[in-house]
Amino acid sequence: MAKRRRVSGGHVDGSQETSVLHLGNDQFYFSAYSDVAIHEGMLRDAVRTGTYRDAIFKFSETIQGKVVADIGAGTGILSIFCIQAGAKKVYALEASDIAEHAKTVVKTNGMSDKIEIIHCRVEDYDLPEKVDVIVSEWMGYMLLYESMWRSLLCARDRWLKPDGVMLPSVAEIHLAPITDEEVWEEKADFWDSMKELYGVDMSSMMSYAWKCMCRSVDVNTLQSENILARSQVVARFDINTVTTSMMEQVKSDFLCKSMGRGVLHGFAVWFIVKFVPPSDDSEMEAIVLTTSPFDEPTHWQQSVLYIQQPVAVDQDDSISGSIEITTNKKYSRFLDVQLSYKVKDGPMFTHQYEMNDFA
Repeated sequence: MAKRRRVSGGHVDGSQETSVLHLGNDQFYFSAYSDVAIHEGMLRDAVRTGTYRDAIFKFSETIQGKVVADIGAGTGILSIFCIQAGAKKVYALEASDIAEHAKTVVKTNGMSDKIEIIHCRVEDYDLPEKVDVIVSEWMGYMLLYESMWRSLLCARDRWLKPDGVMLPSVAEIHLAPITDEEVWEEKADFWDSMKELYGVDMSSMMSYAWKCMCRSVDVNTLQSENILARSQVVARFDINTVTTSMMEQVKSDFLCKSMGRGVLHGFAVWFIVKFVPPSDDSEMEAIVLTTSPFDEPTHWQQSVLYIQQPVAVDQDDSISGSIEITTNKKYSRFLDVQLSYKVKDGPMFTHQYEMNDFA
């Protein structure tokens, strides 16, 4: 099991000390992204970076000779991929101070005449021309955390030509029930060990410790054996047409069938994005970037909603309910999650989760 962490930003390293304002307030959000460690973490994610490179090169006919906007360009690597794929010009917008270092990266690669690094928020800038393609790695935990999608949609609505291309163009949120005996035993062993270490029986704290864990979304790398049932798609977005209101509030019912006997400890949420070829190229297959526990791990891991009362399930037991993911009203980069679930015809339980930087 990878290092578990309470949420501290969609791409922010779990070891970084940040206040709640780092993500709730744009000034601190962009300040956090000035830290090179965050960009190192994203570049080390070979699934993420490699998939974007493969998609850009596969879509080279769409990009060749065209004008591209890279939204949230970071160190500029996606912009460089676009030039390598034949783009005529790339406007690379980055609001954090890493933009100044991206300029050096672009210069070192001999592309300063084709890539313009713009150190500014998308919302505060006017491009001098419309663009043919928008590329962006905008996804946070549970897809929507950090709300970078707002800048993406702003850029799309203002700058993309009517026949322009979004890379990626489709995003989905998946949910599946999980079992996680390891984390349960980890908690129990810790409180039980207090007696051996200090001669004080603190086993009664276990139930409260688990209850506290169930208040926030937990970000962790799960294994395929943790998954109790086939995942359900609880949201699907066409990035070409999706609206702000659609992404501010996601609500969906789900119905799963347990694939075996186990204990239901919670639910995992992950996402996939797809680079879908233009409609006139039916022979080209979509390229998929997935954060599923059945595939190679990414820095996004999975977002886990643990439940306060684990429930034993048998094969083919129904696990049903609903999930609602909404933008926090006070801090727009945070999320509030409501989960309702029941096993077979049992009682319906409802839990509220916070996805923020308090933890």
